[in-house]
Amino acid sequence: MEKIYNIDRKKLLKISLVTLGILLGLVLIYKSIKFFLPFIIAFFIAQLMEPVIKFLGKRAKIPRKVGTLISLILIISIIGLIILFIIASFINQLKDIINYMPGVVSELYNNIQKVSSGQITILNIEIPQEFTSHIESMAISLLSYFMNIVNKIVKGAFYTAFSFPEILLFTLTTIISTYFIASGRYTIMDYVKSQIPKEWHNNIKEMKHDSVVSIIKLIKAYIIILLITFSELFLGLSILKVKYAFVIAILISIIDLLPVLGTGIVIIPWAIYNLFFGKIYMAVGLFLLWLVILIVRQVVEPRIISNQIGVHPLVTLMGIYIGFKLIGPGGLILGPLTVLTIKGIFAMVLKEKSLYEFLKKPSDKLIVK
Repeated sequence: MEKIYNIDRKKLLKISLVTLGILLGLVLIYKSIKFFLPFIIAFFIAQLMEPVIKFLGKRAKIPRKVGTLISLILIISIIGLIILFIIASFINQLKDIINYMPGVVSELYNNIQKVSSGQITILNIEIPQEFTSHIESMAISLLSYFMNIVNKIVKGAFYTAFSFPEILLFTLTTIISTYFIASGRYTIMDYVKSQIPKEWHNNIKEMKHDSVVSIIKLIKAYIIILLITFSELFLGLSILKVKYAFVIAILISIIDLLPVLGTGIVIIPWAIYNLFFGKIYMAVGLFLLWLVILIVRQVVEPRIISNQIGVHPLVTLMGIYIGFKLIGPGGLILGPLTVLTIKGIFAMVLKEKSLYEFLKKPSDKLIVK
């Protein structure tokens, strides 16, 4: 005698609606995140501070509010020193680059003029006059493009300086919110619990823990990717004896986070310029550096993220790609975040069963063998 199983449509509808709700919720969060960013950052800082606060409370018998204040001062001091060191190094090299740029622009313009007039050749090959005029036109356009970028960077720096009150408000809001969240942790938790049915408590607690851990791991994964790219760039540029390798590596690493641009937007034109003017060693070195970064990024990114969030690399890659296609660069983070959220919901609902086992229900019909 053998039972026939049918799919439980109510369960299927329920799990489909939950999944759709999660997707819509994450899109809504992404669209409104700029309004809640100080409080989101404060929440994560409070989570990082919790072990220190507990340690001070248990070992030194320090009240929670005082322990929170001590932990907050400690965290702010450490983060502040790191940021100051990075900014100081960056500004010092940036000042040198600004002083160095007029010479680079002058050299570039002189080389363009020499190629145009036939005084020098590209790769020791005689270039027809018609072609050199095109090169001159393209090079001048490229030079104008880069000068516009420099102007935008300078304007951006002035804008940042003038928006200091806004930055100050953001920072103060984050710090004060961190204190209130950390010091009133249990009061907040008790209030939230009182608004939720008791039978949901364990599931929500488990889901909250998994979500927080997964988000922290996802952030950690992208920091690792950024550090890998920076290390490759800094090492490669140092080997090629490029001036100001540190600040250039930082700038290109930040650009590399944007998939529309990537490292190629800087390295490839740079390599082509060196190739045109006979600097073969530098051109080949830059091309190889770009190739290494590209291959490592494509291979390592899905693996690092999947290892951190516990999802197969193929599923992670699908999340990254679909997220980027749907909402742009933000999808690089929201895509994997959606994947791990759905994974957490499924794990909580299915309770170690397969999806088919969860959805099946016995039919009234029996087969007798």
